[in-house]
Amino acid sequence: MSYQRLLLSFFVVWLVLIIPAWSVTSDSTNQQKALGIEPTIALAKRPSPPAIVAPKNIAPRLTDKRFKQLNNGGVQQAYQMKYHTAHSLFLQADEMSPHNDTLLYNLSLVTGLMKNYDAALELMSQTGVGKKYLHNKGVWEAQKGQLQESLTTWGFAHPTDTLCFNVALANYRLGDLQEAQNWGKRFGFAKAAEFHELIANVSFRLGEYKQAEKLYEKAEKFANRTGKRAAGPRLLIQRGNAHLAQHEYDKAELLYREYLSTKDPFYRYSAHLGLGHALYRQRKYQLAVLEYDAACRTNGTAEAWLGLGFAYVGTNGQRQAQKAFERSLDLDSTQKSAWLGLGMVYYRLRNFGEAVSCFDQAGDILSDRNRNHADLFAARAFCRLYTNQSKLAKEDVQTAVRLSGKGLLPCLAMSEYLRIEGYFLSSLKWLERGIKANEEASARMLVNRGNIYLKCLEYEDAMADFEKAHSLDPSNINASNGLAISYLNMDDIDRAKVLYDSLLRKKSVAMLHNNRGIVRSYMSLRERHQRNQAEEAKYSTLSMQDFEKGLEVDSTKKAYHVNIGNVYKNRKEEAAAIEHYQLYLSKHAINNMGVLFGNEERKDFATHYLDIAISYDTANTIYLYNRAKLYHDHYKDKFIRRPDLQRAFKLMPTKDISLKYSPDGYVTIFLFDYDFETYHFPGDPLFDIKANPIDDFVFLPSLDFIPMEGGGNVFAKNGNGRYATSKNQLRFRPASRRSRGKTQCPKI
Repeated sequence: MSYQRLLLSFFVVWLVLIIPAWSVTSDSTNQQKALGIEPTIALAKRPSPPAIVAPKNIAPRLTDKRFKQLNNGGVQQAYQMKYHTAHSLFLQADEMSPHNDTLLYNLSLVTGLMKNYDAALELMSQTGVGKKYLHNKGVWEAQKGQLQESLTTWGFAHPTDTLCFNVALANYRLGDLQEAQNWGKRFGFAKAAEFHELIANVSFRLGEYKQAEKLYEKAEKFANRTGKRAAGPRLLIQRGNAHLAQHEYDKAELLYREYLSTKDPFYRYSAHLGLGHALYRQRKYQLAVLEYDAACRTNGTAEAWLGLGFAYVGTNGQRQAQKAFERSLDLDSTQKSAWLGLGMVYYRLRNFGEAVSCFDQAGDILSDRNRNHADLFAARAFCRLYTNQSKLAKEDVQTAVRLSGKGLLPCLAMSEYLRIEGYFLSSLKWLERGIKANEEASARMLVNRGNIYLKCLEYEDAMADFEKAHSLDPSNINASNGLAISYLNMDDIDRAKVLYDSLLRKKSVAMLHNNRGIVRSYMSLRERHQRNQAEEAKYSTLSMQDFEKGLEVDSTKKAYHVNIGNVYKNRKEEAAAIEHYQLYLSKHAINNMGVLFGNEERKDFATHYLDIAISYDTANTIYLYNRAKLYHDHYKDKFIRRPDLQRAFKLMPTKDISLKYSPDGYVTIFLFDYDFETYHFPGDPLFDIKANPIDDFVFLPSLDFIPMEGGGNVFAKNGNGRYATSKNQLRFRPASRRSRGKTQCPKI
């Protein structure tokens, strides 16, 4: 009995102790409820685990002091112009407090200084702190090109010298120079070189070059005093530009050379370009080519290539000038001066049609008030004359003469225009002026003056000019031709024949065949006077062969038919003579037809044709003489009653060879062929150069970064180069390496 009780007690203890422990360790999901088993004995509550204690070497959570330190550290770096470092510090602080107005303002300033103007404006729109908030907001708008919006913003900002500078610069870029100048007067006693340089540029653009020069000198004084190295050398070029605009080229040259002697690398293009301009206007063309070429290699702008083309025109480098002008037009098709230069180049290359087209492209850039454009007007006049545009050439000739009445090219242009219009005496007067303007008369000028003397029947003067022209240029065929004509009209027939024979052995020219035919015709008439019929017939045949050969060489020379008609007239073959006269029915041919009928049987026909010839040229003494002789021989009663006929009869050209060898006492006109020389004097045009100031300005923000109290002292410099705080003040120092923890922050 006792044994059974002991066994039962042992079983109960086993149930109480073993089964609950088994159920707890076998399933952590509390299977007791799932199985419907409830523990019969409540287990004692287990104690909670102990709290984890942080190690001593782990940094504590970032505090407000650290936030202020990051802000002030960013301000310090910004003052030292380390904008990327400052931006990084501000962003770290922004992670701690993204809505702090002071931090956002500082961040917007640094973002703008890093030229991210959109982001700077966006940040600035989220804050309103800062004494210069509106000032800086307007600066970022202006830097984006929103000049009108920036002016509106600045209208509500507190006025300072820097604000006045920004407003003046905005108006300057908008083209409102007068308003920019008005704002520049508000600078007061500002000592910043940029302020005075900007107003100097405004005065320069307004044409007040002397005032601009004074302001540049003032700006240079302030730049040297404050030690701003970039502004000092640049102002040498600005001063040079002011002297260049005032046509003080020697002073400008010295300033440009002074800059180029420095090691400043930033404005060498402007210095080379300005020096090229100064040398070009002093007509030092070779030196100007070197400077323009350096400018093209430094920065090949359209203006640099244009200047190089001008300099090559001065050195008569036509092909190089052409390439330079074409390059300038490739870079800037609006360069009218390049078209003007190309027109001058094509004129010198004797491509007159292309030259006229280029001059037309230049438009109104040619100024009728600029004396340096006289040769350009004269060149365009020549091009129009040689392309049969005499009416348009008239205005150019008159303008050229008005600008430079004593210049060589204008005088020659006026002479050529008058000659083409048929005013030979006036043409002769202007040609003589041109010869006086040129120390050494050229063969071409002498040939043309000799030809005009031939027109005026001044054979001795013509022979003198042709002889001199022939000595200057023996290969000039027009000089030799004119000399032979002079010999003939002075009754030196044999000498004229020898000269023509010599010329035709070298080259077969229609003009020479025609004129030798006239010489042989007079030789035939001379043999008639000597009653040598065989020689007369021989030279008559030879002259006919020469005229026909001339037409064979150049069939457009219809005037040769008049000379053939004269040969038939001298042979008394009227039908053939009339036929050839009618093939080129000029006033001379009509006169010769009147002479052909100048006998008793055909006197009425003769009167009719001579009256027609006189109606075309009432001042022609030969026509008047022929008619007076007709009346003297066949209408004596009318001749006695008409004083005009009696005066005309006294105009008998006694020295004219045509009258000396005339078979009937009338003057039969042979048509000599001689060409006037085309002038291609290069002239010496001086193209306009344009001096422009250097516009290297930026809008100035107000760097009023806002430090936070308790974040450390900020060490900065003021505008005078001195410390804004004393040297004894501590700079901002970041936390020690031990207190930073394991986070690796950027080094400051």
